[in-house]
Amino acid sequence: MTTTLRQSPTRSRARRLLTLAAATLVFGGGLLILPRPGAADVVRLRTGNAIKGEPVQERSDEKVLVIEDFVTGALRRISWDVLAKVDRDRLWEKWGWASNTDSIVKGHRVRQRLADGSIDDVLGFVEETGPGGTSIRVGGRVLRIPADQIVEILDEDMDPRDIWTPDELVEREKQKMAEEGIDVASLGSREHFRLAEVAFWAGALEAARDHYEAAAGDEGFLQGPIARQRLTEVEALLRDKAALDQLRGIRQSISLKNFGSAEEKIAAFEADNQEASEAVQKRFADVKAGFSEKLTEWMRDTARAWFVKELKALIKKKVREKDVDLADISGWMKRDLPTAAFEALRERMAKNYPPVTVEQVEQAWNERRKLTWWTASFGAGTFIVFKPVINPPKNQNRGGGNNNRNGRGGAAPKIEIPKPPTRDQWWAHADSGEREDWVLGKFAMDSGYFEVSETQVKTVCPTCTGTGLISRTNTNGTLLQYLCTRCGGAQNDVRIKFR
Repeated sequence: MTTTLRQSPTRSRARRLLTLAAATLVFGGGLLILPRPGAADVVRLRTGNAIKGEPVQERSDEKVLVIEDFVTGALRRISWDVLAKVDRDRLWEKWGWASNTDSIVKGHRVRQRLADGSIDDVLGFVEETGPGGTSIRVGGRVLRIPADQIVEILDEDMDPRDIWTPDELVEREKQKMAEEGIDVASLGSREHFRLAEVAFWAGALEAARDHYEAAAGDEGFLQGPIARQRLTEVEALLRDKAALDQLRGIRQSISLKNFGSAEEKIAAFEADNQEASEAVQKRFADVKAGFSEKLTEWMRDTARAWFVKELKALIKKKVREKDVDLADISGWMKRDLPTAAFEALRERMAKNYPPVTVEQVEQAWNERRKLTWWTASFGAGTFIVFKPVINPPKNQNRGGGNNNRNGRGGAAPKIEIPKPPTRDQWWAHADSGEREDWVLGKFAMDSGYFEVSETQVKTVCPTCTGTGLISRTNTNGTLLQYLCTRCGGAQNDVRIKFR
């Protein structure tokens, strides 16, 4: 006889609950999933730790990454900011988010020589270059620079919005999607959302509205709530289209380095749009911050490129004045040269930014990136800056080397020993080029405006061949030594490096 044992309903229900709990656990309001085998991704954090698991694109957005942790079995929500940049960029590229708001492209810096001999930088994207010149796209416009004006072309990291128009950026994203095998004529919700994000970031608001609407209408799309929120923001922005056109004008002036015009447009925007929507005000805050950042960067780069050139021009003019002596130059260097150089630099910057002050110019110089080394030689005037270590030799005047008319011996004739040059003698005989180099080097060392390298380039004096002394034999056979009449015992011409 077979006996069948039946479990009570209470015990059966308890067993089912235990089985369910073994599969899924609710912890802190989040779903805890048991670890499972299989291929895993490894996401590294900036702290040096790493998470082994599977990133979940459908539940992630531009602020938070959702990843299924294979070790704990939990779904973890992590800010993108704590991820290592290489893994953040890798996932965004994999998911097609790489064209989003913080996108940077490889652009170009074209350095051109203007009619007055100055160098101007044009930032954009070089589309064509050849014997006739270079075409560079800036703010949606193509500028043509003749080949004979181009000094060099350098790579530059740039914001795509400074190169292409909003509509051009949307079209470029569509081309990228087509290259990935996506049918742009029949987009799904995810693709609509991707295009909407690019369009919103670029400022193509009509396109952003259309694509957000398509994504928001799909109730099964996990990022639908975000799409609906974005749609509300875009519609608010479209109601302020005039304000957005003003913002676009500000950005264009900034991209062309017309900072004075950009600042005027910023002031006009603030006066005209005091009742603008929150979305517009947020965009304006971003543009205003970008203006400040770009202006500061441009002023520092301009100061770094031009301050020494302005110094050289002023020094060249001063040393050519009639009857100017070294004492005059020394006082002028301390008293007038810095002020005159910063004023000349201010006048140059004022072409792009008229309100600039001398104080702002000096601050830009102090905050510059110290990249390029300049050099200046003290030449034969090195002994004025670096005290010679060789002392004048002591010569003995030996007599008995001559006979008088009676045949008697007499004292040797007195010999005039050549003397080393004085400061003023050197200055009087130095040519204009030597004077200019000496003054520039002395100013670089003493003014405090430069970092002076400890490394010096030394060239032996051609007159004494680096000994600091001149030796010769007198007619009576005695040896005569004296300090070099060129270097004054300095032995070398010293060239310094500064930046």
